[in-house]
Amino acid sequence: MSIPVRFTVLGAVRALRGEHEVDLGARQPRLMAAMLLARAGRPVAVAELVELLWGDDPPPTAVNVVHRHIGAIRRVIEPGLARRAEGQWLVREPGGYRIAVPAEAVDLSRFRQLAAHAADRLRAGERDAAILAYRDALALWPGRFGAGLGADTHPLFVAVNRERAVVARAAADAALGTAHAAELLPALHAEAAAEPFDEATHARLLLLLAATGRPAEAIERYHRLRERLVEEFGMEPGRELSAAFETVLREPPAPEPALQAVPFAPPAQLPAGLAQFTGRVRERQDLDRMLAHGLAQRHGATVLALDGMPGVGKTTLAVRWAHQVAHRFPDGQLFLNLRGFGDGEPLPAAEALAQLLAGLGVAPAGLPDSAEARAALWRTRTAGRALLILLDDVRDAEQVRPLIPAAPASLVLVTGRSRLGNLAASDGARLLTLDVPPAADARALLLARLTLPDPAGREDETTLDAVLDHAGRLPLALAIIAARMSEYAPRPLRDLAGCMAEKTGLDGFAADDADRDLRAALERSYRRLSPQAARLFRRLGWSSADLDPDRAAELTGVSRSAATVLIAELGRAGLLTRTGLHHYTLHRLVRAYAIELAGQSVRQQRLRLVRTLGGDSAHYAGTAAGRPPSASSISMASSSG
Repeated sequence: MSIPVRFTVLGAVRALRGEHEVDLGARQPRLMAAMLLARAGRPVAVAELVELLWGDDPPPTAVNVVHRHIGAIRRVIEPGLARRAEGQWLVREPGGYRIAVPAEAVDLSRFRQLAAHAADRLRAGERDAAILAYRDALALWPGRFGAGLGADTHPLFVAVNRERAVVARAAADAALGTAHAAELLPALHAEAAAEPFDEATHARLLLLLAATGRPAEAIERYHRLRERLVEEFGMEPGRELSAAFETVLREPPAPEPALQAVPFAPPAQLPAGLAQFTGRVRERQDLDRMLAHGLAQRHGATVLALDGMPGVGKTTLAVRWAHQVAHRFPDGQLFLNLRGFGDGEPLPAAEALAQLLAGLGVAPAGLPDSAEARAALWRTRTAGRALLILLDDVRDAEQVRPLIPAAPASLVLVTGRSRLGNLAASDGARLLTLDVPPAADARALLLARLTLPDPAGREDETTLDAVLDHAGRLPLALAIIAARMSEYAPRPLRDLAGCMAEKTGLDGFAADDADRDLRAALERSYRRLSPQAARLFRRLGWSSADLDPDRAAELTGVSRSAATVLIAELGRAGLLTRTGLHHYTLHRLVRAYAIELAGQSVRQQRLRLVRTLGGDSAHYAGTAAGRPPSASSISMASSSG
């Protein structure tokens, strides 16, 4: 005769009649039911039940309470049973009780039957049948045995939970090397989560991940577990886990077809270099020296970072020099714009890793979901390779760090407006700040872009010097001037210079392409400033070009230490040039932009004043129309803007 009630003890302890749950009562009767069902028909002494419920400190009425709970469980199984009747399923034994329900009525008993059947099939050489039985057995576990009852450390509960670990490891061993390996991953993940320091289970999980084409995830998981073992127990991984990790590193199994990478060809992603490139000899020599020193260390990829103000030619130099040394990196060159100071948000790490991995032939189907797993895959794919990786327009060190491979023969070349001191401190990056080129190099650059001969006579020399001074020798400004002058060729040089001199402020450095427009380049830095730093920058337009913390504090009305923080923010945005310890200056074109912003702020303040006070609008019309403000009006507007 079949029992009318089914029990679950894997996860929450429940009793079900048909599809409806029957109330087993509070914690104590559920604990007793779990113990009785786990013993699977073998007797449980009353003393064991007392110890389960109260430990070493039972109340005087403990035995009576146990008998009362037994009666309640009996009536759940057989609802029509008389109050003191023995019943058919929960039977009294000498000194205790046993529950004699059929195995199919208890999920734990079904698990044990399936696990035993799997072991029999494995011994008989029927590996596929064994794996499927193991899979079905492990699927019966939604959670830990007797979950939520607060008895996880009780010996019986520990022993039952270990049964799942033993079966999970046996299933993984059977599945390795077969097409069923992926089917066991959910169960191994669940067991590893339940037993975070069970190294034997984690070892199998590493091997299964590698066998299913996910070695990067296996490597990342190993490193996380190792860190926790060292942090919490002060010990390194044991022999079994270490051996599994070495297997993943040494002989990564072939991925399944759905995860295979497309055929790999060495990437060649460097942009074309500038045909009229000239100068920067000293900087290229510095990069050569830093590269040689970095490759000689062999402690990881060499990281070189170029920084400087907008338009100073960081990307142009980086691309030129990268082409010059590309032959030293036979496994290819990767290029990525990280949009650190672009119009939108900087490129997220996960997307950056996806693009870099695509350059190494990893198909989209082979990409893990998380940025951490992609970073692990990136380190795996770049291991043992000699790559040149150019990361352009970087915002900060955090954007770069996940993209640095561990391969000691590789180079990561970074460009950005901020000086990446944190990257130097934590990752050994070598830093090089670009300033505007010397006058001779700037002159050669302009002449090369104009395809003009050397100036003839003092008048041409003076004209050329005036153009260079007008542009502040900034390479982007010179490129814009060259493009403008080319529109008017073949007029004499002095006439072309005169056309440029008619433009005021930054108007002479506008371009149709926003990426080549000087005002737009400076605006991208300005937009990312905090309100306090932006206010200081505007006020610098009406101040001298030189700046130190004392002057900044005077301009902003904050403490010297607070002013130092604001100066550092302007420096990170590439809007200040360091001239000494705590001393900075504004490039003349950056200052012109600050003057524009300051003028806009003054006009906005005065318009608000007109609207607030009313009065003679004609009196204020000149200011609103943009005529130069007086010193007193500047002072009035500066106090709030």
